[in-house]
Amino acid sequence: MICPSRFAIAISAVALRRPRPGFVRVANVLVAAIVGHAALLSTALAAPSIGNISPPALRPGASVTLRIDGGDLAANPRLLLPVPIAEQSVKPGGNGNFVLLDVKVDAAAAPGIFLARIATDSGVSNGFPLAIDALPTVAVPTTLTQMPVAVAGELTGGNVVRTTFNGEKDQPILIEVEAQRLGGKLRPVVRLLDARGVQVAWAQGERRLGGDARLATRLPAAGTYTVELQDLLFRGEAPGRFRLKVGSWKYADLAMPLGIQAGTVASIAFVGGNIDEPALVDARGFASGMRPVAWPAGLAASGLRPAVVVSSYPELVENEQSGSGQALAAAPIGVSGCLSKAGEEDRYVVPVTPGQTVRIELLAEQLGSPVDGVAIVRNAQGGEMARGDDQRGTTDPAIDFQVPGGVNSIVVAVQDLLGRGGPSHVYRLSIAPAGYDRLNLAVAQDIASVAVGGRTLWRVAADRAGYDGPIRVTAPNLPAGVAVAGNEIPPGIDQGLAVVSGEQPAAGRVALVGEIRVGDVAIKRPAQAPDFPAAQTQPWLREELAVAVTGKSPIAADWAAAEALAIPAGGKVAAAVKIARGEGVAGPVRLTLLTTQTVPTKKADNRDVPDETKALRAEAVVVVPPEAAEGSLSVLAPADLARLPYDLVVQADLLSADGKQVVATTYTQPRRAAIVDAAP
Repeated sequence: MICPSRFAIAISAVALRRPRPGFVRVANVLVAAIVGHAALLSTALAAPSIGNISPPALRPGASVTLRIDGGDLAANPRLLLPVPIAEQSVKPGGNGNFVLLDVKVDAAAAPGIFLARIATDSGVSNGFPLAIDALPTVAVPTTLTQMPVAVAGELTGGNVVRTTFNGEKDQPILIEVEAQRLGGKLRPVVRLLDARGVQVAWAQGERRLGGDARLATRLPAAGTYTVELQDLLFRGEAPGRFRLKVGSWKYADLAMPLGIQAGTVASIAFVGGNIDEPALVDARGFASGMRPVAWPAGLAASGLRPAVVVSSYPELVENEQSGSGQALAAAPIGVSGCLSKAGEEDRYVVPVTPGQTVRIELLAEQLGSPVDGVAIVRNAQGGEMARGDDQRGTTDPAIDFQVPGGVNSIVVAVQDLLGRGGPSHVYRLSIAPAGYDRLNLAVAQDIASVAVGGRTLWRVAADRAGYDGPIRVTAPNLPAGVAVAGNEIPPGIDQGLAVVSGEQPAAGRVALVGEIRVGDVAIKRPAQAPDFPAAQTQPWLREELAVAVTGKSPIAADWAAAEALAIPAGGKVAAAVKIARGEGVAGPVRLTLLTTQTVPTKKADNRDVPDETKALRAEAVVVVPPEAAEGSLSVLAPADLARLPYDLVVQADLLSADGKQVVATTYTQPRRAAIVDAAP
């Protein structure tokens, strides 16, 4: 246990000289999604953006002035967070490129690193990592007189930040750097030196800390100590934001068990830190995937929350094993265990069916464990049948194992590659039928911006992993007046069109959740936006989407008929679209057909390009003239198009009088289309 103490600290910074799926159109067919972690815009309003937040932290129950730098921040800015905000107000002095906000989060706000956004009257910004804990955060340079404390600033190139303090013999000291977890590029190395300049302890970036560094030690003698922070190669890139924490606080890197079944409440213990209190994880409303563990109420913790895996099947904990191993139920099943001593091998006996393919996966490194896992499949006599080591991008192994004829049980063994062990060497092993609970949904943008009375859309890509049934798509907890249509991805289809509409100004955090049923089991998976640095250690941040409803749409577009469209294979049908222009609005409107078909590709100039002849498409470009209120698309289906249900959406672009610029964009609601055999 680290005890709070008083320190006299001086800080300085010195420079040392040392060596050192865009839109792809086929005619009028959208066949791929926009790519990038960016906003979907259906109006010409400029959405806000965040480039930096200083200081990079808030304190529960305390008012903190944040300087938020970015763009288009002037129109009624307010902070959006996943924790309750008790008070916030704009301070004078800002402009469109920065804003000063006094923010007080609720005193009971949970510590952690969260995704903050700025909402304005013109939209919602990108997400930006922001820490919340009880440590006061001060800027560099300054003299610090209280502990614990965090020093925040920018560190690039060969600069070094130095902090000195007075300490007592045997005094525990905890020093941690938050840099990459806050979206910075600093590769931190932190050193603790005594009064003679002799190094007492040091730490560099670790995978479990997202590339950041932490050291914990006891001071060998009373006296003055120096903390140095530098880039690993003295070539720190911008942004070099960091938060250097010194003192004592509660933290944990891992939770045990690492797996929890959705719909249950589980007690977990914290591992790899200084927290003795257990915590309850209520997974009754959780979707499958990696989820953070909430700290016990009132705990003065700091840093990342440990992660657990929520699955749709039973999750067990390793028990005292016999020589033959722990017996498990048939797949799907998960078990959390620990290689508690060097050279240990854990074994699990699993019933299987001949000819069945099971996926055996070990999670350790991805959850912050030091285990470099090896998974081995053995027969009842101990003979090795398969072995798995690293997967792409991780040291965690996986095996897709087809059970041979005559084999009714297998032994799955878990080892550390280097034979290491200890209390923090925990892991989660899962054995499941191939593809089970592996549905993944993705969107190419994290923000949907729409004008009042208009619509925009998210294209939802589904990695079915062998599942071929319907996928129900919902958007729980939408802001008032916001709706999402396009709530099913039919069997055989790999993408959906989730159309977002808003009837009043709004801004908020949302999620798109896919749900499937396998037998009697409901499996839920949130859609994920593209990866970004802060999500490397907190994958659930990719599930935090946002919606903004602003202004007023100058046009509206709707199908003239709502019933399903029957299109003969090899033929075409006309589909009318109604256009409503606002008062004083004039101009042509271009209609573009979007579908949920995954268009086959062909080779052209050694590249794969969409094959227009195989696309469900509009036969020709349609432009509704300014004086008209309706246009008609001729929808053509190739003769060999799969007889599947497709969704159609029409994108309506209001053009300038000369037809060269897009003034505003809206969309129709989704309309189901069935491909039918042509009449003889």
